[in-house]
Amino acid sequence: MLLISAPQTGPRLRYVLEALFSHLTKIPWCLLPEDAETASPTTGLLISYGYEPRPEALLHIPAEGLLFETGIRKERPRPVLSNDPELPLLFPIQPQSPRSLSFDLFSAAFYMLSRYEEYLPFEGDAHGRFRLRDSIFADSKPAGIYPRKPLVDLWLEHFLERLQQEAQKQASGTALPDFRQARPAFRFRPSYDLDLPWMLVHKRPLQALGGALRDLLRQGPGSLLRRYRIWRKPENDPAFTFPFLEKLHEKYGLQALYFAPTGPYGRYDKAPSHRHPAYRRLLRELDRQGEVGLHPSYHSSEKPELLLREKQRLEKILNRPLTASRQHFLRFRFPQTPRALTAAGITRDYSLGFAEAPGFRSGTCHAYPWYDLEKEEKTELMLHPLPLMDVSLFQYLKLPPKKAASLSNSLMEETRKYGGEFVSLWHNNTLASAGKREFYEQWVVRPARGSSFVGSPIL
Repeated sequence: MLLISAPQTGPRLRYVLEALFSHLTKIPWCLLPEDAETASPTTGLLISYGYEPRPEALLHIPAEGLLFETGIRKERPRPVLSNDPELPLLFPIQPQSPRSLSFDLFSAAFYMLSRYEEYLPFEGDAHGRFRLRDSIFADSKPAGIYPRKPLVDLWLEHFLERLQQEAQKQASGTALPDFRQARPAFRFRPSYDLDLPWMLVHKRPLQALGGALRDLLRQGPGSLLRRYRIWRKPENDPAFTFPFLEKLHEKYGLQALYFAPTGPYGRYDKAPSHRHPAYRRLLRELDRQGEVGLHPSYHSSEKPELLLREKQRLEKILNRPLTASRQHFLRFRFPQTPRALTAAGITRDYSLGFAEAPGFRSGTCHAYPWYDLEKEEKTELMLHPLPLMDVSLFQYLKLPPKKAASLSNSLMEETRKYGGEFVSLWHNNTLASAGKREFYEQWVVRPARGSSFVGSPIL
């Protein structure tokens, strides 16, 4: 067991210890007042956290002060590189003893996991989203490392290595468990946003008329015949890739997540009406195959009452309570969005990624509870990192197939290294082409299931 002594035992410190040692790893721990009695090898390993090291402690993590505060600082910390060029640090502190770390690990992890910097003013993009360029890492030397590597997991790994070394010295040759093995097993969770379940059929009347006229002007009369043939056999709609996905999931033994919209039609919301019988049948079938969660409409991000209404609609369709969601366009603002989700009864969210760049936005590949920084309290809402999205690869970055495959596998290997959960986001209509389906199976699904594929990705 890890025994962590600290001069104060407030909610921030308790939260980050729970995140690090109960969610990112599975290491028993206990938080002690600074004046607690010295631990013995039989009771646990003592870690000193504070401004001054305890001489009997195995390791000392220096405190910068962030975890003993309330409120939100206006100043942003500046990331620096350590002696290891692959290890950027936050809150560096000159070591006070040979057993002291060179930075405040707990404050750095808290800053990343709480998304502290997203509570500060930022410019945002056209959809009001926090961008990678808004981050403290954007103009720093470690800019090429974040968000490609899960920094919190990386910091924790180095801490556990150092802890192992010091514990082995203290044990005088007695074998100790490898703390780095206390991580959960790697998990792959494919997920899909159903923004456009069908491309040509089951549309709202005005939407269908507008689409037909647009195709007529662009493609000529032949487009109407094509629409008619698909109208007669909706299963031939190009975006209706669910039979392919069902077979793929069965083949590799996967449990998929589908995020379904039930909001009003609008500029950014093109899904069928929640009243359409075909759409309702599809959602029930997908829920039977895997799990359907809520995909709130674009403007629900500013309207909590709309979010709740859409959740209730989907619960009525599925005839069960809903606990999972992902924001449309990944419009996730702190603290408004997680508060609205919590109030609506959502306990798992899968929105925590950058739209324009794959990677680990909060610095980890593990799900962890959200901390409301303004209220200074841990909540029951679990945030699931989203390291990979099809739109990021092919629309924002416009990567060729080989580079897209390389980046996908790099993120997956980072997640596997730390025993994390690799959540990928693909849209069913992205898989309309045979090339994209082949890419998805061979360069995302197969590597995630431990299979290799020899050849070049072709789209």
